[in-house]
Amino acid sequence: MQRLRQLLRFDGRLSRLGYWRAYLWLGVVGAVVWGVALMGSLAVGVWAAVLFLPLIPVLVASLAICVRRLHDRNRSGWWLLVFMFLPGVLMGLVDGRATQAFTVLLYLAALLVALAVIVWGFVEIGCRRGTLGDNRFGAEPAVGA
Repeated sequence: MQRLRQLLRFDGRLSRLGYWRAYLWLGVVGAVVWGVALMGSLAVGVWAAVLFLPLIPVLVASLAICVRRLHDRNRSGWWLLVFMFLPGVLMGLVDGRATQAFTVLLYLAALLVALAVIVWGFVEIGCRRGTLGDNRFGAEPAVGA
């Protein structure tokens, strides 16, 4: 229960190793819940939406570990909006059924910017080392925490 509470916290910092451990664990749990819910939806029908409800804590925990990882990088959790939603917004602004040359170029430019933001977010959250020592979000996390 303590581990679950730790996963759902948005305050504090999280090391790279702790992030990847939690991310892997949440990925496995999410895949199992998703698979059970899909299989259950074949048997139950419309009421299977209830089977997807356990995914909500998994999604909240995923957001929490990303925010805490950004805190370790001495960045606000609001940067997650840039890394997660900006690529979708960019792709939504440009119609995927581009036919004219200008529209195709605009679509490709939006795609490249979205890809660059996704790679930047991956490197920033998952690959770069956190700040050494204390920062405005707390003390340096222990290795694996």
